[in-house]
Amino acid sequence: MDAPIDLDSYRSGPERTATRWRCRQAARDRMSCRVATWREQALQDMLLAVPAGTWSEAANRAGSLIERYAATPEGQVPQERELIVLVLADLVRLQEQAVVEV
Repeated sequence: MDAPIDLDSYRSGPERTATRWRCRQAARDRMSCRVATWREQALQDMLLAVPAGTWSEAANRAGSLIERYAATPEGQVPQERELIVLVLADLVRLQEQAVVEV
């Protein structure tokens, strides 16, 4: 097996600095991704733990699921995106009406 090549020895000072910065940024991005995954899992666990007690809670849960779908490639299709925006707006409007009626 060949020995690894130290590419930094071929780079100038600014190039080495830029490379280190990119590596650090990549590490931060990976950490952010792990935190986001952990938060999504925590939210899912919380939603599964207890059934919704009110229509407002159910609407919040539905909105969370719709937003997760919106983040997928399928949710980025223009027709789907338009429908997602309309449904989320309906949920907000209906929740506000429910608050006013109570």
